[in-house]
Amino acid sequence: MKKKSKKMKCVLHLKAFLLIILLLAGLVSGSIGEERTYMVENNPEKNQQRYPYRVVTDSAVLYLSRDDIELLGEEKFYAGLELLLAGMEKDFAEVREVLKDYLKDEVPSIPIYTDFAGRAEEAQLSDAFYYDPDMGIRLFKGWDDAGYSLLHEYVHFLTDVCVTFGISHGFWAEGIAEYLSKLVCSNRMARAFNYAMSDEFAAGMIARGAGDAEGKIDIRKVYYGGAAIYNTPITVGEKYFAVCNSWMHMTETQQEHPTMMSVTYHQAACVVEYLVKKFGKDYVFTHMDGTAKEFKEAYGQEFEELFGEWKAENMKMCERIHMAIY
Repeated sequence: MKKKSKKMKCVLHLKAFLLIILLLAGLVSGSIGEERTYMVENNPEKNQQRYPYRVVTDSAVLYLSRDDIELLGEEKFYAGLELLLAGMEKDFAEVREVLKDYLKDEVPSIPIYTDFAGRAEEAQLSDAFYYDPDMGIRLFKGWDDAGYSLLHEYVHFLTDVCVTFGISHGFWAEGIAEYLSKLVCSNRMARAFNYAMSDEFAAGMIARGAGDAEGKIDIRKVYYGGAAIYNTPITVGEKYFAVCNSWMHMTETQQEHPTMMSVTYHQAACVVEYLVKKFGKDYVFTHMDGTAKEFKEAYGQEFEELFGEWKAENMKMCERIHMAIY
């Protein structure tokens, strides 16, 4: 990439100044209901060259990449930002409320970075990624996928440093992140971006039974159906992303003998939900640390056996809600 001229830098700074003026005038804003307006401001921190602007909220600091603004264009970039901010604080507050009995102290602010440009390798594995409290959450694939994934990554942050219980990576970490963000909380961000689905794909899912009373996508039905379909012959040979954070190919052996590290994200979320219904939230949330041996000690069954119970129950649920899985 060519080095930007002084003239180009001046233009960018002028645009930022004009944007701030518009925000102050109330012409461009993102709000949570009518409670608060979020302002784009110049970033005074050391990372300002890459992230010249930021938005400070009660729960996070969003750092806005110069390259991403140029990639999408200002109008599209800030429209996506506003749509995300319209639900972010309520979503974050809602999941904290679910976990309130397990939070250590006051939850610190989390840095969130837009990294849409030049992160193709990371984007192969995830839409977004939580690294640690200092590096924060990175958004790799644009606003649609950010809206779908951000609450999931925020749960990772909470379960990493803010809760009193231990949690293992893989099945437990991904399972609770998906369970809370897709099956428990409202996830306004994901709904605002139509769960990163194209209109055509969403219409197809609704036609197969995944709609709600308003004719919109019901993400819970999508999850029950999505979890079920990977237990059927139609997906044998299909590539999928497992909770071990690796791409795998579905096999008959995997379907017949699933392990804690080989199931899909949909399956992990639904199994965690099944465990919560069977054993209670308090018990499950304090028994999420360990491998297959610890799983059997905590729940009295091998993972494969309990997975089989859930699978049968999930198929019945799909029939009750008329969720076609083929």
